[in-house]
Amino acid sequence: VKVDFYSFEYAKLISPNYSIEELFRVYQPDIICVTVLTHSYPFSKIISRIAKERGCFVVWGGIYVSQKARNILSDQNYVDYYIMGEGELALPVLIETLANQPITHKSQIPKNEIFFSKSHDSFQNCALPDYSIIPNELISKHKLRATLETSRGCKFKCEFCSLNNLSYKQKDKGITRIASELEIIAHLGFEKVLICDNNFMLNNQKFQEFRSCKRKIAPEIKLRITIRLDLIDIHMLRKFKDIGVDEIIIGIEHVDDNILSSMKKTNTHGKRWLKMTEEKIKLAA
Repeated sequence: VKVDFYSFEYAKLISPNYSIEELFRVYQPDIICVTVLTHSYPFSKIISRIAKERGCFVVWGGIYVSQKARNILSDQNYVDYYIMGEGELALPVLIETLANQPITHKSQIPKNEIFFSKSHDSFQNCALPDYSIIPNELISKHKLRATLETSRGCKFKCEFCSLNNLSYKQKDKGITRIASELEIIAHLGFEKVLICDNNFMLNNQKFQEFRSCKRKIAPEIKLRITIRLDLIDIHMLRKFKDIGVDEIIIGIEHVDDNILSSMKKTNTHGKRWLKMTEEKIKLAA
């Protein structure tokens, strides 16, 4: 199977910047796979309609689909398959199925079928990210930043959070897997890595392993992490600095008592969050 990647966002930085029609004329795809985020839902519908008019299979995945698949099944999305769960695991199986059992007539295409990934599958069964398909000019000239997950999901059970709809709470990568991804990232010349864990937390053992791994493979690379406000303390900040964190995205519950109450956070007061926000930001700065 030949795989190509095209981003309409990146195409604004380097050519060629195709229209949707030009994209299909140049690539001539049999299958298009679209990662759908909430804000890109309208655009995803447009590109999928044009793909169906050209006789393509259309596959949707991404966090929006995992959260909303059953709600959007009745919408006119021009989608043949939705992938819920781990796309890295389910997509190769779906592509292989389509490749080995070609459908010769459009009426044979199963409409709006949901393709599930097994919730117990781990990161270790996923292929390593293939950053080599990203144009080097994007990485070097525009200082593109790589992404890395050390865990997926969240072990907290906040009632308002959409992650509660997923079939697992948190899965961690082993240090061997993390090292393999860091080697690829460092080799391609990335200067910064966005760690996209919902909450980047390392216990003492994991911290020692991660620090040793990063110092050996990518000592100069800087990191951006995301963490809940109430988890930050001076000891954690010192650990972050030690491994090259220079940017922190802080999750703040809210500073309004009515909103906190609607989130079932009645034991947490807005004034407390407001004060904590000021204290933790000053501490990090």
